[in-house]
Amino acid sequence: MRNIFFAIATISILAFSGCMKNKVINKVTGPNLIANSSFEYNGQISFTDWTGSDTSVYRFVNDVPVGGGYWSLQLSPCWMPCEGYAETSVTGLTGTHNYVFNCYTKAYSWTGKITISKQTTTGITNLQTISFSNQAWGLQNINLYNITLSSTDKLIVHLSAGSTEVSNGRVLFDKVVLQQQ
Repeated sequence: MRNIFFAIATISILAFSGCMKNKVINKVTGPNLIANSSFEYNGQISFTDWTGSDTSVYRFVNDVPVGGGYWSLQLSPCWMPCEGYAETSVTGLTGTHNYVFNCYTKAYSWTGKITISKQTTTGITNLQTISFSNQAWGLQNINLYNITLSSTDKLIVHLSAGSTEVSNGRVLFDKVVLQQQ
């Protein structure tokens, strides 16, 4: 009986310690580095601070996750060789830090991608890319560790519906957050 109690207590402590570790890893200390994180200002659609494909590929739709305001960004794949995308960048960050990226996504008969890149004076390096095809709103997360930036570097957030020649899907994005740990 004592051995069973000891085993249960040990497993509980280890499980609890694992949960606490995850909370520390995802703890953020800074504000959202993305200026227009929900594609709207005062309830009105806005693409301010973003660049991307022409308006035939992106539009704003009144389909949002809980707490997402009124509008989300919808991207459609562009006919090859172009790409249906939107991106924004953050400048003025210096030193070596960890960053946490979160974004709500939803896909309709398609797979979307999110890429975080670092641009320096010598070129662009993709730090991490994730794909998603969730049919209900879901949170995507990217953790970036030990990223060293100088004042002239950029962190680029690239949201993509990709390219196609035959299919017609779409992907939605909302509540885009990039924070320094």
